Amino acid sequence: MENKCPFCQLDIDNLSFIKTNNFSAIYNQSPILPGHSLIIPKKHICCFTELNTELRTEMIELSVKAIKMLQK
Repeated sequence: MENKCPFCQLDIDNLSFIKTNNFSAIYNQSPILPGHSLIIPKKHICCFTELNTELRTEMIELSVKAIKMLQK
């Protein structure tokens, strides 16, 4: 079966402006507002609820760091 996930097709590491072991932050190619970015897991998941507590925390902490970077 062909993978149709657009994020699995991209070289996320080269597009990211900040990353952790499990997530990368990239600028949205079609931003709604300036600085609109995406936090992408490095392992394919279908839903946020699939993340365990540790990974959800890591994702939220990366989001906070990305927001602070973008606000500067």
